[in-house]
Amino acid sequence: MNGYDHPCNKECEFEIAPYELIRGGIRATLFEEGEVGPQEIISVDNEWYVKVQWYLRGGLRRHLCGHFCLRVSFESIGKGKDRDFGPVEVEMEPCGDGRYEYVFKASEWPKLKAGDCGRLYHVGVSLTSKACGEPGHIKGFCDVGTVMFTRSPRNED
Repeated sequence: MNGYDHPCNKECEFEIAPYELIRGGIRATLFEEGEVGPQEIISVDNEWYVKVQWYLRGGLRRHLCGHFCLRVSFESIGKGKDRDFGPVEVEMEPCGDGRYEYVFKASEWPKLKAGDCGRLYHVGVSLTSKACGEPGHIKGFCDVGTVMFTRSPRNED
């Protein structure tokens, strides 16, 4: 009898409790400081930000570790330079409620130009996962839509 056939060295199956499939969702919303609610026309002279919210649902989410990788992309419609905010990494919290949020403040990233007559950008957000420094299994994106960036009028009192 070799050591592998010994009763103390046998392979035993174990049960994994049934879990619903893991799923998630993502949304990104643009806000201008001092305004109420989401904005589609934003003055580059004011502070503005992109709030990204996402979630994971399902029992298996409690067994995930690693990071989420986020990026918000601004593609210029017409003449203008494309911009990205990110990438940034947000640590997964397996013992949390499965809800996450990250705020990209415009003042912390390359400035978007409004141009003389305003400028349109198509905005999208991407989310992936990373584990042990390698790409993970979670991949998603959200098309925010088109946003107009302008400059504020001068106050002439």
